[in-house]
Amino acid sequence: MSIRYIFACLASFGLLAASGMAHQNLVRIEGAPDITELQPALGGAAPRLGTLRIGLALKNIDSSGSDAFVASQYDPQSPNFHKWIDGEEFGRRFGAPDTDVAALTQYLAAHGFRNVTISQTKLFISADGSQDQVEKAFNTKIEVFQRPFYMVIKGEPATTFAPTEPPKLPALLASKVASVQGLTDLLMQHPANLAMQKVKVGAGGYTPYDLSTAYDTDWLHSRGYYGQSMNIAVYSPTEWHKTDVNTFATAITNIDKDFADGYPISGYTINEITVDGGSTNTNGATEASLDVETIVGQAPNATVNLIEPKNGITYEIDAYNKILALKYPVVSSSWSNEEYTIIQDKLQSSDTAYNNTMKSLAAAGISVFQSAGDSGAFARNNYPARDIVKQVEIGG
Repeated sequence: MSIRYIFACLASFGLLAASGMAHQNLVRIEGAPDITELQPALGGAAPRLGTLRIGLALKNIDSSGSDAFVASQYDPQSPNFHKWIDGEEFGRRFGAPDTDVAALTQYLAAHGFRNVTISQTKLFISADGSQDQVEKAFNTKIEVFQRPFYMVIKGEPATTFAPTEPPKLPALLASKVASVQGLTDLLMQHPANLAMQKVKVGAGGYTPYDLSTAYDTDWLHSRGYYGQSMNIAVYSPTEWHKTDVNTFATAITNIDKDFADGYPISGYTINEITVDGGSTNTNGATEASLDVETIVGQAPNATVNLIEPKNGITYEIDAYNKILALKYPVVSSSWSNEEYTIIQDKLQSSDTAYNNTMKSLAAAGISVFQSAGDSGAFARNNYPARDIVKQVEIGG
């Protein structure tokens, strides 16, 4: 959808959000976590929050139709088999109506939101707003709480923010929105960095040659495939140690100078692509470096693109929409959330945004490889069970 068209639509709506919509009945939308077990932040008055990145997952024109279409693209018997479409075409076929996009964009603008981004699929709108702007636009109040103990012990911040009541929009707009993201940072992703056993003298883990044998990529290497002309995306909501990969490649070369086990680790290119300002967190830098090293170890002639947003649902959807727009054929992520946490904290509202985004990637023929900590849906099953934690906290 062109910027000119958007502005034309906005002009036609005029001051709709600021005037007529203000008198409409308010309707609850999905996007609030369960705060019943959260305690107010320690230290008296809760601090004011900085800029919040809010995302609106829009209701699409034909959800079941898009499901059927994507399924047909992966059916060898279908005339649509491997006939990929880009994000813009997906938006034209299955995205929200242009009038819905324009109305919601106008509403955000009328409330002072900035950096409004409309996905190619016309199924996600994200924007920056202050706490006051967010509270006014979504008719709720955001407070700071103590983060649950079982999250803090795994390295998360001591506090979390969340709305004290469900978000609401004027009825006309609420009917266009499936859910809102970014009203809380209770749900955070975590890297799946797992220790590997030492298998070669002088190497702290598996070498590329161990992995190529274990996963049978030797078959590709023997035929000259080393990732030439490949653009690989790595979802990485963290900064990373830029010198690690070169150190890794040099170390492997020194271990196997004659490459008796395989091939030289050289010829790769690494790009960093920031999303929504990029990440300022370095907690996952080791994981990011490991991701890149694993990839260049198997495809040493490839270009690896680190996609770097901040940690959060809205930022994640923005990042995957960026990958869709850049048309990278492969994306890998070592960052995950456990389904148990999503369900217990009543944050399934993110499902629509995730599902539509992944569906559009599948329609474009983009392969997504997602780590789950080797435990499937229970990616963080080394957490203590909530009931056990409760007993510990109350001395039971």
